[in-house]
Amino acid sequence: MVEGAGNTAGAATLQNPPTGAGSTSGAPAYATTELKRRLAATVLAESAESQQDDIRWIYFNLVTAAKDEKGLAKSSAYRGESIWYRIWLYVLGDATYGKDPLPGKRAEFSDFKGQTIKDFCEKNGWIRTVARPRGKLLYAQVEAMFTNPAQNPYGNWTGQGNLADFNNRSNKDPYWKKARAYWGLQEEGKVESVYVKVLPAGKNTQFIFNPIAIELYFRKHTLPSKVPEYIP
Repeated sequence: MVEGAGNTAGAATLQNPPTGAGSTSGAPAYATTELKRRLAATVLAESAESQQDDIRWIYFNLVTAAKDEKGLAKSSAYRGESIWYRIWLYVLGDATYGKDPLPGKRAEFSDFKGQTIKDFCEKNGWIRTVARPRGKLLYAQVEAMFTNPAQNPYGNWTGQGNLADFNNRSNKDPYWKKARAYWGLQEEGKVESVYVKVLPAGKNTQFIFNPIAIELYFRKHTLPSKVPEYIP
């Protein structure tokens, strides 16, 4: 297994396939306030604060390709309506899940037993002082992505996952094995283009990547039977 804290291959350079300049005059019609809130809540639920600036572009690309909210379906937080996805929605002004009870057996909510998402968001000092400003900033960034897509540094990158995904511990899908194999080649300086980026955060490390470019690479090159794992 290969240990690493990020992309360190000196010869590799980040490749951003051209996606077109796009309009800077306004967001597309499908980019409604509801969609932008849900995109922002998805990113916030999927990432640590240090990771969200990169991960937001992955979900922007997915939504842009789908031209609607279906692009968020690759997120387990969105798809499963995770508790933190629902909390972030409330923080962002969508009270759809405000009456939902908090999970009673999770330690992080031990001081809010028997309370709802609304209670948690309105009585919790951390929500007021940290989460709301963070959510407000990210929502503004989401709006800016739609009005100025030319700023996208990750054109065509639509892959994102955690340690269990990336190391094939949550599933055996070759999709993840190929991403990990390409990352290993980057680390060894054997490829020129960067198509995998590590967003280190210990056990909460995330990965973003360009699955189309990686798939094309391995159509021309043999996928190794054994590939390195990422060890934070």
